[in-house]
Amino acid sequence: MYMKLSVLLMGCVLLSGSALAMEPDTRRITTAHRVMMGISTLSLYDDYLSAEPYNGLGLQLNHATSRYPSNRETRYFFQQDMELVTASTQNRAGSASMSYTNIQYAWGALFTLKPFYGIKAALGPMIGASGGLRMNSRNVNNPINVDLLGDVQLAGNLTYDFPIGLTTIRLKASLRAPVLGVQFAPVRGISYYEMLSFGQFENAFHLTSFYTKNAWSGQYTVDIPLHTLVVSLGAMHRYSLFKANDMLFKQDNWSFQVGCTFDLLLFSGASRPNSATYLSLDR
Repeated sequence: MYMKLSVLLMGCVLLSGSALAMEPDTRRITTAHRVMMGISTLSLYDDYLSAEPYNGLGLQLNHATSRYPSNRETRYFFQQDMELVTASTQNRAGSASMSYTNIQYAWGALFTLKPFYGIKAALGPMIGASGGLRMNSRNVNNPINVDLLGDVQLAGNLTYDFPIGLTTIRLKASLRAPVLGVQFAPVRGISYYEMLSFGQFENAFHLTSFYTKNAWSGQYTVDIPLHTLVVSLGAMHRYSLFKANDMLFKQDNWSFQVGCTFDLLLFSGASRPNSATYLSLDR
């Protein structure tokens, strides 16, 4: 009799375990948002428009999102970055100005790595594209130059948390560098009217790589939790050096930013008591 009861109990345990294993994960996946706005110091050198460097100030807006692909897959996550920069610069003599506007977008998948010394890390590829416009007030024949770029980037995130009193401060560095891409660069002396009217696009599109283009970007932030919202303070540095058609194109941009980090579904950035209901990215 005891043998029969033991077998019956074991069967019930196995059935309940299999039922729990088959039970679907009903947690809702949240999307982490980081919105940052700041003032930029911009240095531009465009050999097509002018042989002098231009320096000035501008505004920069960044919006980054990240989320897991599914409830059961947390080994990697999707990341999306959008950026808008607008600035006004002048040459050293103050005799001419150059306005600059640029929009950038990147999307990719970052794989989470095993933490080391308390640092969380993620690394992976991203596909990016950007389009911008530079306008020189002094150059009459060729007053405009267009930025067109598409590339594959290597992206990485480093995150470190340390407690201060009753709260936890988060330090984060997001780094990106282009690996391979295609960039537009006009030929010196040929106007955009000639290019568009006569189809003179020879040597206008160039393959870029580590050897032909020196570029990187880094965003460094400090996250301070305040109740359900996280205040983010940070700085971003973007550098690019590209040579094509016997011309030099250089950009050096520093921006100092302030913003917030939150989950749009919960509108919360701090610790959540209902973590059993939601699956949030903590990286």
